[in-house]
Order: sequence, then C-alpha cells, then structure tokens
Amino acid sequence: NPTPAQPLTDDQRALIRQKIVEAAQKQIGSGDWHFDVAKGNFGPQTDKCNLFVYDMLNDAGASPGLPNGHAWWKSYPPTAANWADPSFPIPGWRVLGSGETPQPGDVVAQRIQWPNGATGHVMIVGPNASFIGVGKSEMIDSVAAKMMGEDKPGGLLVYRRYGA
Repeated sequence: NPTPAQPLTDDQRALIRQKIVEAAQKQIGSGDWHFDVAKGNFGPQTDKCNLFVYDMLNDAGASPGLPNGHAWWKSYPPTAANWADPSFPIPGWRVLGSGETPQPGDVVAQRIQWPNGATGHVMIVGPNASFIGVGKSEMIDSVAAKMMGEDKPGGLLVYRRYGA
C-alpha cells in the first residue's frame, strides 16, 4: 500500500472502489445496521447509515477516519450531513466536480431533515445507477438512484471519491 505521501495510482483507486462495492454487496439483506439494533458505539433506536458506510469503507481500506469533526462525537464516523456538505473535509475523500460522473464505490449523501433528528442520508454508489445502504426496510439494500431522499425533501446529492 502506498504511504500517505504517495498519491494512489488510477489502478489502485479503481481497486479500492471495487472493494467498497464488494463489501457493501455482501451486506445486502443484513439487518446488522437496523434502527433497533445496537452496533459499535451506536445504541438501539439510532440511525446507522453513516456507520454502515464507514464500516464498508474501513473494510475496503478507504477509511474516512475519526472523529467526524464534532468535539462531542469524538468516536463517531462522519454523519450524513458531513458527507453532504461539500465544504466539510473528509480525509482521503474529495467532492466530485459538476463534470464528473459518479462511479461504483463513490459515496453519495443528501442533507435531509428527518423528524427524528437525523441530518440526512448517506449510501455507497453501486453498479447500474444503484445505491447500497440502509434502505426503507432498514435492511441493507440496493435501491435505484431516484430513491435517495425517498419521500423527504432534501438537498442536492453530493458525491465523493476516494484517493484524492
């Protein structure tokens, strides 16, 4: 693996994106990140879309790191709102420009004000314009891109790619 001082090659970035998709696809149907389940330092009755994305990125060697920038959440991964904020720095991840096409293995996020206080939604870009993440059924699912915000009004989709 290259050291942080050495930029990744295009082939290395492509391999990491492939590993991210493979890790996420292995979890389709899993209830491990379900709202009612405790996982890691997330208790039951908590949204875990950001933990799912963090876990898949970590498994693929593309960790966004901890903490997420909030002093009171030192051991939590970036929130959906963090991913959806183009000015929020996430180490190793860059925001795609307007002329770039999202690719499988990228991360997509949208700012959404949910009634329970969640700040948005974050998922992994899968093959064929799908997103993989904690879906409406709260099981890991692969959904069409148009389903990102479901029936909630939200902000623009922000895409990020590893290996800036």
